[in-house]
Amino acid sequence: YYNDCNRSLKVCSLETGEGLFLRPTSIHGDGDKIALPPSVLERLTTIMDQRGGGGSSPWTFRVAILNPKYAFPSSPSLQNMKPTNEEDDEYESDDNGDDNTPQAAYLNELSYRYISYSHGTVVEFTQEEGYIGLPALIAEALLKPNLNLNNTGGDLNVIQSTRTKDPAVQNDDDASDSDIVMNQNNDGKTPGHLAYGAFDIPDALLRVEMITVPKAKACTLVPTMDAIRSGFFNLKNIKLVMEQSLIRTRATLSVGDTVTTWHRGVEFSLTVESVTPAEFAAVSCINTDMEVEIGANAEYEAHQQQQQQQSQEIKPESSTLLSGGKILGGNGYKLSDTKSNNEKSETTANPAVAEEETTELLSLKPEPLADQTENICTIQIRGDKGSGRRRFDIQKSTVEDIFTFARTMTSAHRFQLVTRFPRSVISESNNPIVKLFAQGSQEVLMVEKL
Repeated sequence: YYNDCNRSLKVCSLETGEGLFLRPTSIHGDGDKIALPPSVLERLTTIMDQRGGGGSSPWTFRVAILNPKYAFPSSPSLQNMKPTNEEDDEYESDDNGDDNTPQAAYLNELSYRYISYSHGTVVEFTQEEGYIGLPALIAEALLKPNLNLNNTGGDLNVIQSTRTKDPAVQNDDDASDSDIVMNQNNDGKTPGHLAYGAFDIPDALLRVEMITVPKAKACTLVPTMDAIRSGFFNLKNIKLVMEQSLIRTRATLSVGDTVTTWHRGVEFSLTVESVTPAEFAAVSCINTDMEVEIGANAEYEAHQQQQQQQSQEIKPESSTLLSGGKILGGNGYKLSDTKSNNEKSETTANPAVAEEETTELLSLKPEPLADQTENICTIQIRGDKGSGRRRFDIQKSTVEDIFTFARTMTSAHRFQLVTRFPRSVISESNNPIVKLFAQGSQEVLMVEKL
């Protein structure tokens, strides 16, 4: 059964024996495209020649951290599976993808075989021999043990991480990780190029094998709390934004992976909740029509429901929904980032709670309409989480609105904004932007931690 599943996925080892193992390093890129050494391309070319050409387009790979204690079979579902007769091909006869039980047994076995794994395509074959380049999202997925599957327990639940060091500064005792990151600004970096110290990567050898996942028909993506705070549900056409991002950055989707999308300089992160076909918890996004559904964020739903319940307890005579609330129980496509006046007065009763909730539900004001040209200035923020550009109405928006936008670009709780040439420090206030910047100006502000 296990071998039949591997044949369905056309799993192909890239090296004889135990397979191909490579040491990870960090590279630039917003999607799932890895970088491999030239020797892998030579091996793949040989394999394709032996098969008479063809193969999946583009080449797809499973990247995994092997469990050193693994012994086949390890999962209870596979151990308890009855041997099938030659005339009993029940798990192969169902081609409609509705019955996931046999594939669930295969996936469960993978959760014992690998500590973590994900999928991706290749951006280029220029990596140094013995190394594999990982973009940030693939590295993040590999740092989560048993990402999509059952927890196996034991002492393998924590994966050690490290950061790639620049050879030019790795011997400098005074050079910190922040210095390396500052020297490796992500702006304008080509996908596949080395990103020294930009993010954590697994401190372990990775097993790489070629695989062919089914073409996607549908997927469900759930926005993270950071995306909701940044105004994800204020976007006019969410699906259009998602489709453009998937086309540009993704070739595969694996359940549990993180997908990022950008709109007018603002980054939004979403988690892959499900894919269709669901047999192997991974699909290909290349040359296929895929329906994208936006799912509900459970944490946000619970928080909104709690707020409504508290409001009803305080004012039992109110039997209607709050004006800033939402109808629960839907598919999550319609969510609200705003708070009603009742909720605001309710949270101010406790200053500590009010401050925490204000931070949690922080959202950006909508940008001015595209056809508005008067009283408009463009401000670019550069922080430790990236950079973004946004238009502001200098008469209606305040300096506090700029800081609200800046918080999506930094992990710092306390910071100030500074201009360049000449240096000028901007502190958070309710002053209108017109007191700082003129109409039509384009400003670049740097986040400076306090």
